[in-house]
Amino acid sequence: MLVIFVMTGFTAIGQTVTGTVTSASDASALPGVSVLLKGSTIGTTTDSDGHFTIQVPEDDKSATLVFSFIGFASHEIIVGGKTTIDVPLETDMTQLGEVVVTALGISREKKALGYATSTISSDQITAAGNTNFASALYGKAPGVRITTAPGGATSAVNVQIRGVNSIRAGSNQPLYVVDGVMIRNIEQSVNSGTNNGGYWDDQKIRGNGILDINPADIESLNILKGASAAALYGSEASAGVIVITTKKGTKRNGLGVDFNYNFTVEKVAFTPKYQNTYGPGYDRDTNIGNFGANEEGFIPTDVDGDGVNETVRPIFRSWAQFGPKMDGRQVAWWDGTTRAYSAQKNNYKDLYQTGSSSSFNVAVSNSSDRGSFRLSYTRLDYKGIARGADLGRNTFNLNSTVKLSDKVTADFVVNYINSSTASRRTMVVSSAVPITWMFT
Repeated sequence: MLVIFVMTGFTAIGQTVTGTVTSASDASALPGVSVLLKGSTIGTTTDSDGHFTIQVPEDDKSATLVFSFIGFASHEIIVGGKTTIDVPLETDMTQLGEVVVTALGISREKKALGYATSTISSDQITAAGNTNFASALYGKAPGVRITTAPGGATSAVNVQIRGVNSIRAGSNQPLYVVDGVMIRNIEQSVNSGTNNGGYWDDQKIRGNGILDINPADIESLNILKGASAAALYGSEASAGVIVITTKKGTKRNGLGVDFNYNFTVEKVAFTPKYQNTYGPGYDRDTNIGNFGANEEGFIPTDVDGDGVNETVRPIFRSWAQFGPKMDGRQVAWWDGTTRAYSAQKNNYKDLYQTGSSSSFNVAVSNSSDRGSFRLSYTRLDYKGIARGADLGRNTFNLNSTVKLSDKVTADFVVNYINSSTASRRTMVVSSAVPITWMFT
């Protein structure tokens, strides 16, 4: 009986199955992949070249092999009498998202960290076609407040992680780290949040260093929060850290070429609501006593110089809408003409136009055992909702890695940015004069 039992067991696992496990994205071999016979304890792992060998029951037509590897989706294949099985595994972005890049490019599992983090993928950053990555963070990272100055793609963006951390001006911007390199001039021009220093210092609504980081070159973005995260980079990270990892070359068959194009249209969401009944003027006593206006608020006017007032004109200055009623009557205007005194309801809205943003990115990349490279070019053309406020930007990026020895690897990252901005917007002091009374 003992002999029969041994022979039966030998027959049950008598079929040998071999194969290779590769990555579906670039056909590279995957070492360390777990290969398990489903419903049993029989299993193995792939070697450094992605090869595996496993014994399966020869008479079991439903024998199934399960292939699993961190960062890739598990895959099941029914053996069905086959002796050779090659398996391409698809990348699982859900699993990859659990790995966080911290200080000095070191990757850690999210659950192993002692502080809060948020991870944003490249697809989330570029999907909406934003002209800068900071604006793309709206609603994607909890505890992060984004403030954009008026002016569209040419204006500064303010990022605050977990609110205001210091009462000192200009100290609430997070530290930005791109491929391990800290960027310290990121908060220039946003000392007051969205502008250089307020209206009386510099009326131009300028940009800041965030605008120079190209969204199309970002692979992943990790937001490190809290005091424990700040300890990684010292006092410069007191307001949090945004760690950006740029795209690198990946191994594939032949030269890899990627192309991405975004086109967006923007319009004014809403404009101030002005009343369309009364024109500019002061209070009744001032209108009559200081300007000589009549009870209706009009100023009697002598047009031909004969000493007789033939018509009236409105008051051309004011601090509120206490002037005459805009009833359409013919009045004298400041240039000597006669026009109807009536409201122009859309003239404020007509100050704006339909804006657009066009961005395309092309990149070539490859990788080998000795290194990798990725060379990309991005062209951005932006036309703002404010007339004449245009932006043109060319961005070149080279990210390469050279393996000098088995233990030494050198990374080379080069960026060249050429940007041209026309007619930067300026801040203005608010006025009580109603725009709607102007003539067209």
